[in-house]
Amino acid sequence: MELEIKRGKIFDKAIGLRIRSIRDNLGWTREKLAEEAKISRTTVYNVENGRRGTTAETLAKICLALNTTSDYILYGIEDKKLLKSQKERLKANLQESLDILNEE
Repeated sequence: MELEIKRGKIFDKAIGLRIRSIRDNLGWTREKLAEEAKISRTTVYNVENGRRGTTAETLAKICLALNTTSDYILYGIEDKKLLKSQKERLKANLQESLDILNEE
């Protein structure tokens, strides 16, 4: 069962801008992000341009690929207090959640 992220046009645009900003800072193309997140290029394009919302699973994949948190992607909240070990733990938890979703 996929969970749809609560959305609206402005919310979707903000998510897309944050994703694109990180991707650009990494020097990645949309194709590279799609490959790293294991999603389609069309999905990356649509999410970045606010043309459609995203599922929790897709958001988790994007966050893992970009090495960021869903708090930042969804709400623009940067927690500079997160230590590297905490980020790694969050990344592992997100990956574990994705693995469970993929088993279903």
